[in-house]
Amino acid sequence: VALAHWYERELGDPVAAEKAYERAMDANPANTQAMRTLVDLHTRRGNWLRVAACLVCASAKATENETAVNLSLEAAEIFRGRLRDVESAIEQYTRVIERVPGHPVATAALAELAWVRKDWNCALPLLENMAGSATHALDESARLWQKVAWSAQMLGDCDRARASYRRSYAALPTYLPT
Repeated sequence: VALAHWYERELGDPVAAEKAYERAMDANPANTQAMRTLVDLHTRRGNWLRVAACLVCASAKATENETAVNLSLEAAEIFRGRLRDVESAIEQYTRVIERVPGHPVATAALAELAWVRKDWNCALPLLENMAGSATHALDESARLWQKVAWSAQMLGDCDRARASYRRSYAALPTYLPT
């Protein structure tokens, strides 16, 4: 890592620095300093695909669960926002859910992506999980139960849809979906 810093700062050679950081990561995959600096280097260049690839690789090699989750979330946001690669974003959010079931950020992102894609089979359990939590304000709870109901209706589960519409009304009788 020190050699990479020297290449970058003293010689002004980002290509040699990049190779040195990659060698440092190959030698020690848990080297967060090398990974972060490599991510910063690619970020400055605007090479978002390489940034996401570094984060995915580091997440897979992370020994601590919290670190792996944070790296996967960061990669997912880059895939989703910068690269518009929904499938890769879904893969990273799913990895987060596998490590931390019910993770609020990943669950909300997956539910939103499933809703946009009209993937009702995926959206329904995620939205039910979110709506069933007691952490939402009344208008948010009503909106979530409305989405649960609509997803169930799209799947042909009328009883589940009816129950969810009632929960939406019970949460906030004045709520009207827009």
